[in-house]
Amino acid sequence: MEILIEIGVADDAAFYYIDDETLKSLMEKIIREPPRRFDLICIIRYYKLVNGLRRALRFDYYLMSFFFSSNIFELQVLHERGLQRVDAEDLIKIIIENLNSELMRRGINPIKVKPSQLFDA
Repeated sequence: MEILIEIGVADDAAFYYIDDETLKSLMEKIIREPPRRFDLICIIRYYKLVNGLRRALRFDYYLMSFFFSSNIFELQVLHERGLQRVDAEDLIKIIIENLNSELMRRGINPIKVKPSQLFDA
């Protein structure tokens, strides 16, 4: 099975896939005025390889909201649709591990995770 992850950023009522141009624009906005809330969509696409060809399977769609205040941030993840082959908690772990790796690469202290109460919808 092959897995591809695509990330989109919210801009008003729409989501835009993050490409170089979108990332540049987003970074300029964040530098001008750091957001208190930041919304992303994460689409995890699953493909099965059949005779060397990719065959699309169902996808998972997650909505992610980052809330920032003084020295903490909160991440809320909602599985919007799909078979949920990747659990929301596992997705959060992947995000935090990658974020911490990048922070440490830049000489910044990693994020300390404090588990929150989980609610099943």
